[in-house]
Amino acid sequence: MAPFIASSDYPQRLVIIWEYDADNLNGMPSTEQSETMKCFEDALDATLDSDRIAVLAFVLTCNGSREWHYYINRVEEVGLRINTALSEFPKLPIHLQVENDPEWEQISLVYQICGV
Repeated sequence: MAPFIASSDYPQRLVIIWEYDADNLNGMPSTEQSETMKCFEDALDATLDSDRIAVLAFVLTCNGSREWHYYINRVEEVGLRINTALSEFPKLPIHLQVENDPEWEQISLVYQICGV
């Protein structure tokens, strides 16, 4: 991912948020939920990563929520591809938000927290 960090080609950050019921004390998804999320992520990767229309920067999982943070360059095209990729899935408990982050500040913050 290093060649892409702070690239002006990806000025926006797409956050896909999946909220789930955490039936355990650690707030993590169940095995079944994790498997479904893995299939979901694989479908996204197949449609967004092939020509680098988006760069998956990080995934955050805690307290009944998993977030995929992508840096993107064409919001409309990314939306169309996501809809197509997810058309084979049942309705999923996700919502999307797009934010301007041309300096990739969010990933820089994650790196600081992790000591990278």
